[in-house]
Order: sequence, then structure tokens, then C-alpha cells
Amino acid sequence: MKRDYVWHADSEAEGFVKEYFPTARKILYIGSIGFDPRTLKTYKKLKEVAAEKITTLFIQEDRQQGSAALRARAKTTEQGLAQELGHEPDICNIPIFAEDGATIGGVELIKAMSHRITNVAEYTDIVVDICAMSRGVFFPLIKYLRDLIKKPNPEISLHILVVDQPTVDYSYIPDYYDRAGWMKGFDGGAGLLSAKSTATKLWMPQLMSDRHLVYNNLHVFVSPDDVCPILPFPGIRPKMVDELVMEYKDEINTVWNTALQNIVLASESDPLDMYHSVANMDAERKKIFKNAFTILSPMGSKVSTIGGLLAAMDLDLPVAYVETLGYHEVKAAEKNPTLSDAERLVHVWVDGPIYL
Repeated sequence: MKRDYVWHADSEAEGFVKEYFPTARKILYIGSIGFDPRTLKTYKKLKEVAAEKITTLFIQEDRQQGSAALRARAKTTEQGLAQELGHEPDICNIPIFAEDGATIGGVELIKAMSHRITNVAEYTDIVVDICAMSRGVFFPLIKYLRDLIKKPNPEISLHILVVDQPTVDYSYIPDYYDRAGWMKGFDGGAGLLSAKSTATKLWMPQLMSDRHLVYNNLHVFVSPDDVCPILPFPGIRPKMVDELVMEYKDEINTVWNTALQNIVLASESDPLDMYHSVANMDAERKKIFKNAFTILSPMGSKVSTIGGLLAAMDLDLPVAYVETLGYHEVKAAEKNPTLSDAERLVHVWVDGPIYL
């Protein structure tokens, strides 16, 4: 069921943090340790206003691949964490891949959370900082937490915080695995599609530059009847839509057979624009097709993918994705001089008594 989510950005988000969290009784803050320079920035903002009320839990994604320099940076972050907290941190190490190459990050994450969070009712608020989390981690984490808080006490609030900074988002390039699959907790019944010959599948991939092989693997895996790619508009650069249409013209025109009027536009900086774009498309399809599935592949900025996450949870939509083996760093500001280096705090109120 669609929901009118409450969210804040910039000064409104800063004001919300300063006014709301001091009134909370007890806060569980879940962050991530990584190479992302935004790591701990939201924690420091919470600490300024509610230090004595915060219990912390940190996730460390273990991939064993990617840039050695980035892994060293993540290690430095971990070493400085105890000093920032004033005590030894509670860290969950989450292996993303099994020894045989199977993707297990989502399963291991839920297993770890079930052991760490044994009495969720003691908290009034849970805050998840997704700055340094991958989609394969924060999607199942948020879904697990939302389901968890509904059981003992629907008055617990669940929040997402992220520092939106385009130069950072585009500075770390994923090195993708060669297998696509369903994200943990987000198969939406898609595993039964092979047995439903009358089902019609619409695939909505969120386009980013230089991901041709990833989209090819996803397209083969999903095997959709129709494709409506999602393009960033407004984007962080004025000509992003034109650039992406030209870059993916072969996929759009030949492989996916997508008419230009079926391209979906959604803002990179507004999570609810993505949310409503997906929800509206899904509703229209279900008016036409009795047995319709809308399948998402969110791959954009952190802020926009929050919208895809909320739509997938509320509408029980499958999410097809390709896991990341590791990351390498590029000079995004040099490659794209028009990118903004400004930081923008974004808060999304995922669940809680405000929606009762």
C-alpha cells in the first residue's frame, strides 16, 4: 500500500535532527565502517544532540576484493572508531560472498541482526546511516527492521539518514559480479514466475553510465516482457538524460525495444519522486494485465534508491541486482567538473507512530 512518507533535506533535515532526537528515550544507531569519507558524519550529528541516548552497532562488509588503497582506508576508519565512540565498537562483520561464490550478504546480515538486536522494544528510535552501505546490505536491513518493530511495538520509529554528496557517489566505481539474482527479502513472488505462463514482467532498471554488462546480465536473468528504464531527471548534471539515452541507445532501441515515451524520469535528489514513479507505473500495469509483475533494479544515487526501496517494500516488488565484488576510486570531480561537492543531509522517516 502506498504511503505519504515524511522526509527532510538540507536545513530541514538538520533542524529535524536537532529538534526531534533529543526527545527520544533511547536510540539504536546502525552505521557502517568503510572507505566512504561520509562514514560517521550522521553519527556525529546525533551525538551532538543526544549522546547519552545512543547505542551503536556497526556493519562491516567483507568482500576481500577491490582497491587495496580503499581497504586500507576502511581499516583506518575502523581504528579511529573507538576513539570517536569512547569505547570499543560493536562490529558485525558480514561476508558478502561464500567460498563457492554464492551471494550470502543478505542472509548473513539478517542472521547477525537477529543475534545483536534481542530486545528491540527497549528503543524508541532506530536510525540507519546508509552512507557507507551497499544496496545489497541496506535494502534487506531496512526491510528486516521495519518488519521487526511492527511485532512488539508499532510506536518505534525507523529512520534513514544519509549525507548526499554527488562527488563522493561518483568517485567510487563498483566492480560487479557476473551473476544476477534476487535481493534478500525482495523476490516478491518472482521465484514463482517460471510456473506462471500468463505472468507479464515489467523490468524497471535505473540507468547509470558504463554499466552495459550489468544490465545485460540483469536482462537475461529477469527475461522481461517490457522494459521501462528510469533516467535521472532532474539529475546532478543538466544533460544526464541525453547522455544516458545516447549511451544506451542500442539497448533501448534494439535489445529492450523500449519506446521513448515509456522511459521513466525520476529525480536523483528526491526519494519520493522515484517512489511515486514506480508506484504509478505498477498501478497502471495492473489495470491492464491481470497477472503483472514489476521488477526493480535500483542503481542510482543513494537518495534515489531509497525511493526504490520504499516502493519495493510497500508494493511487494521483486528487486533484481548484481552484487559488487569491490570498488575502485576515480577522480569524479575532474571527469565531471559540474558535479557539486556540497553536502546535503537527507532524512527519511520509514516507519513509526507518525503513520498510525
